[in-house]
Amino acid sequence: MSAAAASSGLTSPPHVVEDFLSALAAPDIDRAEALMSDDIAYTNVSLPTIHGRKRVAEVLRGLEGPRLGFEVYLHALSAEGPVVLTERTDVILVGPVRAQFWVCGRFEVHDERITVWRDYFDWVDIGRAALRGIAGAIVPRLRARPPSPETLRRVSGAPTAPAGACPPGIGSPRGPSLPGPGAIGTVTGHAPTTDRHRRPRHRSQQRHR
Repeated sequence: MSAAAASSGLTSPPHVVEDFLSALAAPDIDRAEALMSDDIAYTNVSLPTIHGRKRVAEVLRGLEGPRLGFEVYLHALSAEGPVVLTERTDVILVGPVRAQFWVCGRFEVHDERITVWRDYFDWVDIGRAALRGIAGAIVPRLRARPPSPETLRRVSGAPTAPAGACPPGIGSPRGPSLPGPGAIGTVTGHAPTTDRHRRPRHRSQQRHR
């Protein structure tokens, strides 16, 4: 890491975690792997823990399949020392099936590398997400919609997500690699404001146009 990056705080635990999630959604597994420690412990709670950077990277490379994709929407992030807590909506895409579910994650970051990644979720919620995803593939109006931009965490002063992102998040089955967290409105990207979200003009303003 450059001295400039270190002085700007881009190597802090929250930024490391944001960059890691962004890399997963790109998908850029090489970049995600570079942010893991050699002895990382990855746990989806209730499932066996996966140990070691190489083994975790092997699992994550499943996101690079031609009909697979991943999106992540960050609602909240809290950090104390090396520990970073996230509240997220994750999306797994399998062809036309979109399974969208809530996740809370705990990360530990030491020497700019993630040593612990532990995700908590509800199997019932994931089951419902899978059923809705299948139904949405058949009847598009039943497809889960991305979370509202108002519920997403924003980075002060950051611009919106670049073209090619899946607003209001990032990640697509074959989406482009995205920049680091300092360049996007949330760790997952911030959707450009649409007419639906703009405040309507006051009648007096409309009259004098």
